[in-house]
Amino acid sequence: MNEYFLNVEDVMEIGGMKKGANIPLGTYSNILNKKSASPKTVGKLAKALDTDVLNIIVQPTEKQDE
Repeated sequence: MNEYFLNVEDVMEIGGMKKGANIPLGTYSNILNKKSASPKTVGKLAKALDTDVLNIIVQPTEKQDE
């Protein structure tokens, strides 16, 4: 499964987003901290924002050297 980084600056300003998107608290926290989000989560977020998924900027996860 592919994971995505999500640009969420605007999400921070929207009250009730977690409840509106029905996203678990841990996942919501990861989104706000710009960690990975699955395509399903991006879809839920888009629905809660009442926007098209294509309006949410995603970038493929880059493997980090350890």
